[in-house]
Amino acid sequence: MDTPASPRLTASITRLPAKRKTGCCDVKHCRNRRRGKSFMCSKHIMQEWRANNPVTSILNTIRDRARRRGIPFSLSLQEFKEFCATNGYNSRQHHIDRDDPTDGYHLHNIVVLGASANIAKGNRERHSPRYQAYLASRMADSRRQADNLRQAHEEAAELPY
Repeated sequence: MDTPASPRLTASITRLPAKRKTGCCDVKHCRNRRRGKSFMCSKHIMQEWRANNPVTSILNTIRDRARRRGIPFSLSLQEFKEFCATNGYNSRQHHIDRDDPTDGYHLHNIVVLGASANIAKGNRERHSPRYQAYLASRMADSRRQADNLRQAHEEAAELPY
């Protein structure tokens, strides 16, 4: 289990002590339906889990975002926990960034940056020749895939069924 969250995060879920409408979440001002035998709805169950498991939650977010963007990802939970502990990562003040934007999320390629430094780095990289060449190759690949798909649809339309 991750290190316990700060009291401020766990205090945001305030459960009502008294009677409550049957089937509703026990969190104050929430009217969502309960999930299974739990006293909370799925939204508040996840909020509580994220507060109690911050490192795992951050790793899952980074992994999902990398998968959606087609970026290679090879970090394990244990590696990421050790990385955060040795580099003093704090999710409220720091960002996890890739050192080389053309490479994936690997232990040798991630760094801890302050939020403002990460934003400044992103603005610089957008105008670098290396990143522009990388984007051009990605766009050429996507155009090639679109042309192949269009050609396949045209060939399928020509078949006599």
